[in-house]
Amino acid sequence: MRSELQLLYPPIVGNTPAVDVLQPRNSANEGVDIVAVHDLNEDLYEAWTDSRTGVLWLKDLLPQDALVARVLTFGYDGCPLSFFAQPRADPVTSTAINLVSYLRANREDAQCERRPIIFICHGLGGLVVKKALMYSKEKTKYPAHRDHSIFVCTTAILFFGTPHTDIKPAVWFQSRNIANLPREKHHRHISALQIINESFVRVGSSFRQLFFWEEIETHVGYSSAVPYGTEGSGCGIPTDHVNMVKFTALDSAGYPVVRNGLRRFCQEARARVEKRWAKSQVTLRDEWRDGIPLGDGPQMDKILANHISRLREMPPRRIFLLPKHHHLDPPEFIGREQERNILENAFFNSDCHQPDDTAKIFVVYGMGGSGKSELCSWFARHHKSQFNVVATVDATSAEHIEASLAELGEKWGLDATEKAGLHILEQLCEPFLLIVDNADDPQFKPWDLIPMNQYACVIITTRNLALCQIPKAGSLEVKGLKPNESLRLLLTCAGISKPWDQATLNLGNELCEVLGYLALALVVAGRSIQKNFYGSQLQRYLEFYNSKRSTYHSSHHGSHGMEVMVRDEKEKGIVYPAFEVSLAHLRKQGSQTCRDAIEILNMAAFYHRQHISLDIFAKAAQNRHPPPQGSTSIVMRMLQSFLDRFHPPPVVPGFLRSASPEKEVHRAREGISELASLSLINMDSTTAEFSLHPLVHAWARDRLGQGDQKVWARIAFNVLAETIKLPTGGENTLANEHADEKHNHDNFHRSLLPHLDSCLPLCTIDIADYDELLSRAQLYLSSYLSPTYLHILKEQAASMAKLAYVYGECGRFEESLRYLQKVKRLLCRSLGPDNSRTMTVKLELAKIYWSLGQLDEAIGLRKDVVNARERILGPSNKETLLAMDELGRSYWLNGQYGEALEQAEKTKTQMELTLGSDDRRTLSAMDMYGVVLQSWHRFSDSASIHRHVLQLREEKLGTNHLETLESKNNLAMALMNLKELEEAQALMDEVYNERRAQLGKEHPWTLWALCYLARIKVKTRHLDGAEQLLIGGIEAAKRSLPEDHLGVLMGKGELARVYSRQGRLGEAFNLLSHTLARLEETRGPEHPDSFYARWKLSILYQRQDKLDEAIETCQIAFQRAEKRLSKAHPLVSMIEADLEQFRAAREPQEQPDDNKPALTGEAIGPKRRFEFRTQTHTW
Repeated sequence: MRSELQLLYPPIVGNTPAVDVLQPRNSANEGVDIVAVHDLNEDLYEAWTDSRTGVLWLKDLLPQDALVARVLTFGYDGCPLSFFAQPRADPVTSTAINLVSYLRANREDAQCERRPIIFICHGLGGLVVKKALMYSKEKTKYPAHRDHSIFVCTTAILFFGTPHTDIKPAVWFQSRNIANLPREKHHRHISALQIINESFVRVGSSFRQLFFWEEIETHVGYSSAVPYGTEGSGCGIPTDHVNMVKFTALDSAGYPVVRNGLRRFCQEARARVEKRWAKSQVTLRDEWRDGIPLGDGPQMDKILANHISRLREMPPRRIFLLPKHHHLDPPEFIGREQERNILENAFFNSDCHQPDDTAKIFVVYGMGGSGKSELCSWFARHHKSQFNVVATVDATSAEHIEASLAELGEKWGLDATEKAGLHILEQLCEPFLLIVDNADDPQFKPWDLIPMNQYACVIITTRNLALCQIPKAGSLEVKGLKPNESLRLLLTCAGISKPWDQATLNLGNELCEVLGYLALALVVAGRSIQKNFYGSQLQRYLEFYNSKRSTYHSSHHGSHGMEVMVRDEKEKGIVYPAFEVSLAHLRKQGSQTCRDAIEILNMAAFYHRQHISLDIFAKAAQNRHPPPQGSTSIVMRMLQSFLDRFHPPPVVPGFLRSASPEKEVHRAREGISELASLSLINMDSTTAEFSLHPLVHAWARDRLGQGDQKVWARIAFNVLAETIKLPTGGENTLANEHADEKHNHDNFHRSLLPHLDSCLPLCTIDIADYDELLSRAQLYLSSYLSPTYLHILKEQAASMAKLAYVYGECGRFEESLRYLQKVKRLLCRSLGPDNSRTMTVKLELAKIYWSLGQLDEAIGLRKDVVNARERILGPSNKETLLAMDELGRSYWLNGQYGEALEQAEKTKTQMELTLGSDDRRTLSAMDMYGVVLQSWHRFSDSASIHRHVLQLREEKLGTNHLETLESKNNLAMALMNLKELEEAQALMDEVYNERRAQLGKEHPWTLWALCYLARIKVKTRHLDGAEQLLIGGIEAAKRSLPEDHLGVLMGKGELARVYSRQGRLGEAFNLLSHTLARLEETRGPEHPDSFYARWKLSILYQRQDKLDEAIETCQIAFQRAEKRLSKAHPLVSMIEADLEQFRAAREPQEQPDDNKPALTGEAIGPKRRFEFRTQTHTW
């Protein structure tokens, strides 16, 4: 059944509802619209109708008891198989969007856009309504702002048996067909539904709500049907889930509660909507950044239309990302006139029917090399003026999709993450083109990528015919070019000028037929002929091609069995020989440039086929020739020369073996140009990157035997490894880089990841553990008996360390940990645990442990390094002091405030004596000491230190350096706790704005600044500003950070505090409960962040008059705080004082002490505030 919205009341008179015949137009918004949404396995009438009596209570009973203008019922396909088998992981979204669209259109037709709405929901229909309201809330951009009216006008919701928590798969997947779906699908669906419930908590307080539960439990239990903290708002219905919404009379069990609740909601609905409508105008005004007065209905449309037309006169943000492997310049696009017309009509023909709220999707399918991507590139270029954004997603694999979306996010100005790219595609509010290229993988799920955005025009290129079933705008098969088009393309690429004689035409037609009229094969052949290594004679190329084709078929005949698709073999049989002809030309020429070109092609076969940067070869050349380290004696040079004889030659391409890095880069550039001239690669001169067509990439690898594949995969990896420079230990040189330099450094390492992932399956990087006695003996003796073996082992260890370093920087901590653990074990065995290189690896390993939340392991390694350096280098050595500073920070972050204070004070004092009081490293240690003092509530001392450090950093580094901003941040927090709020806010505003400009709004440091700024706003009672700041910051952070990242959890904790201050205790409780659970899971229940949040949760219990729960929660927090911090810490005393107050409030008051006022929950309630009093915790 398709979605539909039907009117139940009032009855229809002619074509008009009876109520509209009687009412004057100015009363159209009076009364309330009741909208009912049914559960699964129901329809829009039977769900609410008693089968025995035929009573449809929404029509027969409800209008008698409430100020109801209309009653409507919304229906959708309630079959569980249809509902849960949708291609999206979230099965609710499309139904929810339909509900909003249908209801908005219905109300516009009835001219009652501002009439209040009350929803009545049954079962999962409640989740449809929740999703619909959240969708409507976000629709504030023109022209989708009309959908926003549904959120604004909804005043109340009645939930009948809706699961708000604990959604059980066994209940909703009872159908055999549903139950047979893969278990991971069950998990995704349930997870998606649960996310809707969790997200709705943020907006739920905007509506009055009643909750009804089934007393004969068949689907949803009481604890799930009635969210925590809402007890008493509703009642149980003495029947099962199906029959709980089938009332037959005014005195049916439970109906009086329904009736009275609806009466109350209807009476207050008009006033609530008027206030919310006024507030929505402010929201829309802010959205469009103008102080224009907004009306409603057509007036609002007119004003916003004029406003948006002015905005469009401003230069828009434009992004133009085409498929990377197109081979022809725009003026040379030849043929495909019919295909171009079909594509244009699909997107621009007004006669094409398309739902208003969905993307237009068109599928271009056909064999590889036929020109699908070229056609899309032509379409994008030709209609560039009609799309502000043209984005291409390489759908070859999940990794390629992630990389493409990350590139889009970075181009837009967000972090380079997959979430950021998806967010942009969902939020764009002007027509944009999305090209999903090479979606050939049968496992590709288009609905995980295609946005639910009415402005999206989507073209999918594929060889997978199954995708042709999904398009909503059409599909098109791209075959070979027409003979005349093929001939023109071949001769144009060959550089044979007109007029063409008959012999040329005959040979050209014969060659086109042999090449199967495939565009890629024609281009490659034409470029080969243009190089003049066949003269101007097509005959010689044709003969050579036929010989290569015969060789290919004889070597592949019968070797692949049934696993290889006939279509793939046909493509390869046509195109591969054309590539072989070009390769034969390079071999025949035999020049140094051609040899370099072949080597680059061999390496590119094992890289990701896109974004192969010239920087890879440039950095490899530079790092292979480090600058000289000063003069050395002739004896040392002779010794080094002797030792070098035992080293095997470097396994790198020939062009990286010269004595000059400049010459090596030049040779790489020349080889790349040679490949581009043959159309074997596509060079992008603007980014200095090249890419390969999927068929070229496959051929480049397939033509090599298994042994050669392993060799060239290793060579390809070695070149990547040469581009990576390991930190030298001790002071991190990257800390001194400017933000732009570090950003470029990080981006380069991120760009290496897809190439590393492509190499490693054929290039094993591993070393033995050397745990056995015999293997340890071999390792020991190799330094004397087998220096070559030792050198190879050293190179392997360096490669693993480089892999670990890059993976760690890019957030792939598990892989980084695996490599670093092996390197550490090897160095401990070969060099000893106290060797400087071993300690450097230990420090890097500690960072990875820390990122994975394994805090004890991280601190243990840092303590080992400090102890070793103190013993070997001395306590005043620079490397020792830097390790001490890192250890002190670790103690503080782990909530070990006693150890942190002792270590920070010791480090600061020693650095001042050794390095000087104005050394950058000393200033860093002093700033850290100030932070630790704040955790002990010594705010005056802390502020004094931060102010001193800030003054010196401004003089040495400037006002906007990241280290200077860190001091401003720390000083602002100390001043806030000293109640010097004006100066604190000015400093924090500066920190937040500058970090946002330098690092981006999604960087963790920016998010922390935002949270601190929100904290100050709460102190100054700017609660609404704090709320908006936090909501936007949290959403931005979740696009680039994990849900459990400390910055995200910190933001949620601050938002819970804002909700509490606003009196929204239910929302504050739910959000803080979730945050506490994540903190205890990721940081441990005894971490100060965890028991601090638990303490604040106890205060929320107390404010809701739940003293037993408050005491129990506060008692746990006190015990954990006392154990971790000892009673000497101020925070422990504060928690203990609250616990005593809670206990006193619960004690019987029959015999009050006349000299001491009684403490009651009511008495202490208004005094207790949910606030972060200090910067005690690491938040």
